[in-house]
Amino acid sequence: MFKRLSLAMLLTAGCTFDSSNQLSGDGGGGVSDGQPGIDASEIDAATIDAAIVDAAIVDATPVDAAPDANVDGAPDATPCVGDVMGFDLLNMDRCDPSDPITDLILTEGGNYVFDGDNTTLTDPNSVVIPLIVDVVPQVGGEDLLIITITNFEIAAGTRLRLLGARPVVIISTSDMSISGRLQATRFGGTTGAGGNTDVNCSTGAGTDGAIQTDINGRTAGSGGGGGGFGTAGGFGARVVTSGDVNSPGGTLAAVQTLEPLRGGCPGGRGGGDGGAGGDGGGAIHLAAAGTITISGLVSVSGAGGRGVNGINSGGGGGGSGGAVLIQAGTLVNNGIITTNGGAGGEGSSGITATTNGENGSINTNNAANGGSGASNGGNGGDGATINDDAGDGTEGNASIAFARGSGGGGAGIGIVRIETVN
Repeated sequence: MFKRLSLAMLLTAGCTFDSSNQLSGDGGGGVSDGQPGIDASEIDAATIDAAIVDAAIVDATPVDAAPDANVDGAPDATPCVGDVMGFDLLNMDRCDPSDPITDLILTEGGNYVFDGDNTTLTDPNSVVIPLIVDVVPQVGGEDLLIITITNFEIAAGTRLRLLGARPVVIISTSDMSISGRLQATRFGGTTGAGGNTDVNCSTGAGTDGAIQTDINGRTAGSGGGGGGFGTAGGFGARVVTSGDVNSPGGTLAAVQTLEPLRGGCPGGRGGGDGGAGGDGGGAIHLAAAGTITISGLVSVSGAGGRGVNGINSGGGGGGSGGAVLIQAGTLVNNGIITTNGGAGGEGSSGITATTNGENGSINTNNAANGGSGASNGGNGGDGATINDDAGDGTEGNASIAFARGSGGGGAGIGIVRIETVN
């Protein structure tokens, strides 16, 4: 059983298509997010010889063929969306998605935002675009939000953000093209769609830091542990070497098939008046009966742990990367799919505010840097990439006069699962 929220979809019109493939994080095109931009060399099909995927990748075998629509032998069985896809849609029944009524073509430039908590899509001019959204329960996870259309496109210079508590599934009964950016990452105080779920992060969340006492009886906060998912998170550092313990990072997920579909896990809060842990990245399922072409960015990277405004407190741990599930007839990936972990925040000494850990990187080579440089507190650990594990926080620079807060741990990467018929 599922709940269907039905409104007629409004087509966007009068927009131009930017075919430059030049995306920037510095405010150009209205898509700034405070992160390094994507250089054209990273996304231009003419200059990339292989797909770039930054995540743990599982089960890249061809998908099973979809069962015949007439599964019960009835000659007049009504076909559903699942019957025309050419493969079995994961985490749902074949008739859960609504029949598509139109295309969803995002070409206006700037930021589109899908708020999954209110099931609304807002364009760059703050105009709400009504959608048909199916709310479908999945076993062992949060409800899925399913958007079914006949064709899906994000043009270069355009970004679609997916936010809220539940994973988002976008189904196209023909093709799908992403030349811009599709992101389920923390934005404006809201978690990327499906991140930080309690049911899935009981062991994946980083451990909160503690107030610890050094050998001279002085107290300070240890760092929070980094979140884990596709790989484990780094530890938040203890205060001193006096028998105190590090704050463990979140563990590697026991099930990595993305069944159920779920996002990443948060980092732990720093000890004392410590920094908050970063959010885990969200969860996206893209399914197309035809070809999915990616020449831009698909990102579910985690958020950085926060620095400290309090005295002698620990930095927050970074949030882990989330999940990207792709099912298609054919996948052409000349862009970037990334699920990097966020970095840990810097610990504090005295009253100086310290540095946040960086959000998970949106490219494959550069890890998010841990917070550092603002005080004699410990540095945060770097976030993980496909090439490097999450970094551990460091202890505060203890002295004869002070105990100092320690750095939060970096977070692990997320998971990508790709299945194609051809």
